[in-house]
Amino acid sequence: MREKENGEGEENFGEAVKAVNTSLLPTGIPSGVQALLAEAAGITPSPTTRPFWIMARALHEFVASEGHGVLPVRGTIPDMTADSEKYIKIQNLYREQAAQDADWVLRRVQEHSQQLGPRKAIPSLENNVKTFCKNSHALRVVKGKPIVEEYKGSINLSEIGAHLENPESELVWYVMLRAVDQFHSEFRAYPGYFQDQVETDIVRLKVCVNRLLSDWGCGPIVKDDFIHEMCRYGASEVHSVAAYIGGCAAQEVIKLITAQYVPINNTNIYNAITATSGTFML
Repeated sequence: MREKENGEGEENFGEAVKAVNTSLLPTGIPSGVQALLAEAAGITPSPTTRPFWIMARALHEFVASEGHGVLPVRGTIPDMTADSEKYIKIQNLYREQAAQDADWVLRRVQEHSQQLGPRKAIPSLENNVKTFCKNSHALRVVKGKPIVEEYKGSINLSEIGAHLENPESELVWYVMLRAVDQFHSEFRAYPGYFQDQVETDIVRLKVCVNRLLSDWGCGPIVKDDFIHEMCRYGASEVHSVAAYIGGCAAQEVIKLITAQYVPINNTNIYNAITATSGTFML
């Protein structure tokens, strides 16, 4: 690094030293995108196939084709210390390569669409494919699961068992809420709702928790502190918690409407005691 007249080093060298650990990494495909491409590989495009999956199938073929092996180039570079001429030259190189990659995927999408016969055309095809390729590193498919399946017994018990090995896991509160549901079904009231029955409800709720864990094949690993807390608050609704959860719900609706950002998948638990949260695939 050469020194300037004022004794300071050149900024682009210092910038490179700071970024070297994150920049010099092997180019790879995120595991989530790999799973998506594997699913797309098994899809035979038909007139009912959604445009997303046709583009995903074309993207899989791009990655699998000889000479590629990686996702399309994004076409953007981060801000860096450089003179305008060199920065623009580098930026153009990335843009040109991104355009070539997107054109390859676009041709495959058009070929698949033509083979399907009469069908509704994909709107703004070229722009959609370019956007798809530019953001291919962050693709997600969130399929979700109806909550009714959860209550009918279709639940990921291995996920529950793994998290409950940690007694401080946020998933403990999911167990408690399910036990409260059983309690309400059996006694027609929430635990702790009547002040003079709190002690009795603690014993009853503990029975419900142990029964639930036994049905799931888990040991009685929930601390009594959680049972006491559920009975202490007596099904009350704290305004600040309700406002927070309402805000989260509104945010998820916006994600789904705008198709931007990744929505919460499956179960999210917010613990207002510790101001922490966790997401679980149940």
